[in-house]
Amino acid sequence: MPKLNGKQIGLLAGAIILGVTIYFAPHHASSAKVEKVDRTVDAKINKAIELVNGGGQPMQGIMLLREVLEENPDNVRANFQMGLFSIQSQQFDKALQRFEKVLSVEPDNYEAQYFRGHAKASVGDFAGAENDFKSVMENASDQKLIDEASNFYNELKNK
Repeated sequence: MPKLNGKQIGLLAGAIILGVTIYFAPHHASSAKVEKVDRTVDAKINKAIELVNGGGQPMQGIMLLREVLEENPDNVRANFQMGLFSIQSQQFDKALQRFEKVLSVEPDNYEAQYFRGHAKASVGDFAGAENDFKSVMENASDQKLIDEASNFYNELKNK
């Protein structure tokens, strides 16, 4: 199997982002009042994803996510999506910041850790990427995510 460089890893990560984004469902609220607010925020985030991924208006989508983050800088889903979009646009330093924010709020968010690993590899932090992928492999419960992390971990170890 050919070895991938940081840029190739980033491009591959961007290619799987859409599938992973669809695969992982948003978190559900626990109270009626919070649920109503989350529906509004979720609707805004969903619209942003649509605009960036298929609506032909990526900057409008990014602006919607920024609005959400202005109101709640700790919004996990908005930060996660901004991280994914940063990877897609090869802005790996920004992606790292977004996934760090997600992990500061939800330390056990292995999807964020997985993508942080991709961002780290893309900026040349291969040891950090290996650590993230290894942690996902050891702690995540989603077998697809574990398998993906294992694939990239093995690629990095074989460099």
